[in-house]
Amino acid sequence: MAKDTTYPELRIEPELMEKLRDIVKRREEVQALVDKAESNKTKVKPAIYSKVITDYRSRLKAIRSEFVPVSEQVKKGLEDVQRRETDIRARLQEVSDDLEEQRFRCQIGEFPKKELEPIEAEMGEVQRELNEQIGVLESTYEECSRCLSEPPPESAHTLSGESCTDAPAVAELPRVPTPPPAPLDAGGSKEPFPPGKDNAPRPRAAETRPKLEPVAGSGGEPTPEPGAEPAATQALKLVNKDGDPELHPLTADKLSIGRSPKSDIVLKVAGVSRTHAHVVRTGDERFTIIDTSGGGGVAVNGKKQKKAALEPGDTIRIASVEIEVVTA
Repeated sequence: MAKDTTYPELRIEPELMEKLRDIVKRREEVQALVDKAESNKTKVKPAIYSKVITDYRSRLKAIRSEFVPVSEQVKKGLEDVQRRETDIRARLQEVSDDLEEQRFRCQIGEFPKKELEPIEAEMGEVQRELNEQIGVLESTYEECSRCLSEPPPESAHTLSGESCTDAPAVAELPRVPTPPPAPLDAGGSKEPFPPGKDNAPRPRAAETRPKLEPVAGSGGEPTPEPGAEPAATQALKLVNKDGDPELHPLTADKLSIGRSPKSDIVLKVAGVSRTHAHVVRTGDERFTIIDTSGGGGVAVNGKKQKKAALEPGDTIRIASVEIEVVTA
């Protein structure tokens, strides 16, 4: 397969990522053997099961020792990528503002529309290239998030009296800022502004996006609008990066968890995909969590699952974050 050489400065070194992918693949394969061995341990003599499972866990520990130094190199590369991202997003905002300014000057009669068209075409091309770079950034973050995810909790077993979970926690990935305002129509419009009320400039994306009410923390729950949602009977409780408990009432039919700023519960830690999981209502006072990470995984009560029913007292683990199902 041909390597993608587009914007290499916005990607992690290919050889390094290939090495990390190989380690993660081997870890997943051995973990699958561990899971199968545990599920079938009653079919063999205890001594045979013990010998096999000890071998598999020893392999996992060896793979973790390979994973740590490689993951540290990847995280250093991500720091460089993040610095470039800051410049790209600042430049995109600058170009969008410049284009808006030129359209406004044209509207009030500083220069004719025919002089605006080449300006729109030139700035539109710059916007296209910058947005393409942001797409590469998102792809880099997505793959690194998946590959840097921590091993599932069910691999935490003891081996000859020693813990197999002594690998250091993966550090937080660089935060992906909220996408910039949507580019103005460059080159395609014959008018300095799109038709609309009072011929006013188009609102920016950030101004038109619906605002989400803050989730209640230890200070109490938000008061829902009358008739908007049923009273919560259950909630998801977690501790944020500041050490404060957060309570997320399960009032809607679906609640999203992920790294994306648009998620209902935003987890900005390594191993969390942009849309990592959904908690959906399956009946009165009953909820199910569905893994939508594409590889990151969700563990419920210590067992990695693609889909699991939730009850008060259950514990959900996503990467390094532990979430408890509680009675609201």
